[in-house]
Amino acid sequence: MKFLRGVIGYGLAGLFVALVWGDFVKDYGIAGGVAACVLIISPLWYINHYLQLVKFDDDSAFIDMGLGVATCAFLKQAFIEKSSESIVNGIPTLVCVIIGSVAGGLVAAKIEKDFLKGKKEDLEIVSIEENNVVEFNLDKETIQEEL
Repeated sequence: MKFLRGVIGYGLAGLFVALVWGDFVKDYGIAGGVAACVLIISPLWYINHYLQLVKFDDDSAFIDMGLGVATCAFLKQAFIEKSSESIVNGIPTLVCVIIGSVAGGLVAAKIEKDFLKGKKEDLEIVSIEENNVVEFNLDKETIQEEL
């Protein structure tokens, strides 16, 4: 059921962005792009994440709606043209997006680690386990770190 909820949540995001965003921009220019962001992404983020249509476990990697949007945008032209040529032509762009995503994730992890380093003085140690993992409490959230 969790997989189905994810498919529905990401599919809705991708579908609405792929079908509506371009028309907003075509008709209203940059203001249309901003309006599309507010009218499409905000409600879908609320449904997917706040209402938890797409639920993530604490120990799982977080994949945002961008994956669904990217998949729909990548495949949209292939379905319109009924040809795989657009997919092949889009592979270099997809590779660049993957590289950028990995780089962004690594930078975010480093920033989070640096942020937590400064907060360690304020943390309460909960337990030290056999495998040298220390658990901390930070604003009612448990954080584990290897020694």
